[in-house]
Amino acid sequence: MSKCRFSLGAALAFTLLSVTASAQPRPFDTMEKVRMRWNLQYRFKVGDISQYQIDTITHTRNTSYNVAEAGSESEQTSSSTSRVYVTQRVTRVDDQNITTFEYTYDDVVQKESVNGGEEQLLDTSGLVGRRFTAKISSKGRVVDVEGSGNIEEFKTFLENLFVKYPDRTLKIGDSWEEKRELQNADPTSGLQIAQ
Repeated sequence: MSKCRFSLGAALAFTLLSVTASAQPRPFDTMEKVRMRWNLQYRFKVGDISQYQIDTITHTRNTSYNVAEAGSESEQTSSSTSRVYVTQRVTRVDDQNITTFEYTYDDVVQKESVNGGEEQLLDTSGLVGRRFTAKISSKGRVVDVEGSGNIEEFKTFLENLFVKYPDRTLKIGDSWEEKRELQNADPTSGLQIAQ
């Protein structure tokens, strides 16, 4: 489980206070009367383009027991690394400020090693050009994901890409927390992976 804590920083507050104070003849008097509040949200324009590099490193160790051979044990280790280059394009922003993004896999490099052996470069030609469409709210929440691959995995990437802003207005000194927990379990193998 990972827990992120976000806060409206003192530097931002100081800068905003300085700007407001310099525009007023009596800053301390005025600052008591002015309520400084922010409603944080994302705003994108159609045509905006961003590029990302996603790196994934996985290490696996499998141990098996053979009861028929008096409990003999064998172990296999493997590691894999992948790097995906993704282009994000804004294709639509609706009246509720929900943004539709199109994501394209521009390139994919994947390597794998078994039992400490030499790394092998895997054929990833089938992944290049893969596309996903996602709708993200102005508060950074994933509304919908469609695409030509593992949608749940891509949704997890999006949930980590966008900070989820609170549904309330914030003032200087306010903070909020975001907890993320991901568990994949295969009930047939008894294998459970927590991130």
